Amino acid sequence: MLETFGVALRFGTFALSLSISSSITLILSKARPADTTAADIAEAVPSPAGAVRLAGDIADGLVGHTIWSDQWIVDRVMPNLAKGLAKAGRQRQSFDLNLGRFVALGPDKRQCIEDTRQSIAFYASFAQYERYFTEIGFGAEARALCQAAQAKDERALRRACSDAMVEQIALVGSIDEARARVNRLAAVTDSFSLAAPFHGLSPEQIGEYNRRIAEAFYQ
Repeated sequence: MLETFGVALRFGTFALSLSISSSITLILSKARPADTTAADIAEAVPSPAGAVRLAGDIADGLVGHTIWSDQWIVDRVMPNLAKGLAKAGRQRQSFDLNLGRFVALGPDKRQCIEDTRQSIAFYASFAQYERYFTEIGFGAEARALCQAAQAKDERALRRACSDAMVEQIALVGSIDEARARVNRLAAVTDSFSLAAPFHGLSPEQIGEYNRRIAEAFYQ
């Protein structure tokens, strides 16, 4: 199922931002036409890996979801992207990959994890993400989060999202740890979108985390 369509003009050239699988955004341009059919898209959409292959085949770039884990990017995203590019006869240099990340930096790692927990729980509470979370080892947590969300049980939501789940997905704690993970992923991506967690936090807390991100990575 296609969930979101958006259209924007870019330097006078038509571009289409297409969100699929609730987990990636493709950037498509008429500059490189493709013969992809609706059936091709429908086949790819249920599988995050299939959606990544589709991106490599037909898109100019891909904006990854903030909930993608480092290992899933290495083990699943990159091989499937390579397959899609190969199908289209394209080189990796012709494709722009951007990876999103929730980042909560601070001296108290426990607090950073706690402040990020609700943002991870929010996404994992949607049934369409269960397949992805199962692939990265958190299927039981995702199912529990979905049940808690349906019951509108906030306390159960926080309990079901484990520390391990938060740490595998988000960059939390010290600047050195976060930089090390970003540096490892820099070998496979073209750019990053680093942002503070936001669910359950005040504007002041979000602003402080974004300030720390700016100091750690953009100065």
